[in-house]
Amino acid sequence: MPSSVRIDVVSENVAHHTQDVIRLYRRVYSGAPYFYDAADFDLFETTYWRHQIAEPGFVLTLAWDNEAIIGMAYGWTFSVASKSARLLSLHLDNNAVAWLDNCFIFAELSVVPSWRRRGVATALHDQLLKATSHISALLYVLASDQPVIRFYRKLGWSILAKKVSQNSDRHYHLMGRRLSSAEDVPKRQ
Repeated sequence: MPSSVRIDVVSENVAHHTQDVIRLYRRVYSGAPYFYDAADFDLFETTYWRHQIAEPGFVLTLAWDNEAIIGMAYGWTFSVASKSARLLSLHLDNNAVAWLDNCFIFAELSVVPSWRRRGVATALHDQLLKATSHISALLYVLASDQPVIRFYRKLGWSILAKKVSQNSDRHYHLMGRRLSSAEDVPKRQ
């Protein structure tokens, strides 16, 4: 990673960074393969982002080149009271308890295209997971995005469930990673 890049871990006053996050989100998701439009960006800003930063244990990592934001990663502590709890339990079948106990939801990892393949995503990923004290982590990845799946596998993630839907026409793989040496978290391919 270039020496000009700085990674910040933010767990308090996250809302202070909202405009930086929105600008980055627009830069990353307006192009291929996503092609998000104004309605998608509005939904992220007015609904998803505001809901997500209120989740317990929310942590944000930001990558900066001087004063320009070039990447982010964030997630939160899994809660059995969350909307996603039932869906995750269904996807994990009999392994649900082991994966969901003391679990971190790795929700987002985004880097602007001109900064990809330079170590920024790996640094954001590693710093985010280092900032948590959970024993496992889960994430969803677009099932058709093989380069991203390979990236996460290289970082120790395994596919736990294939081609699951999140109330959309897109299919995702659910991936998991152990964050400690806990033996009670099963690993499936």
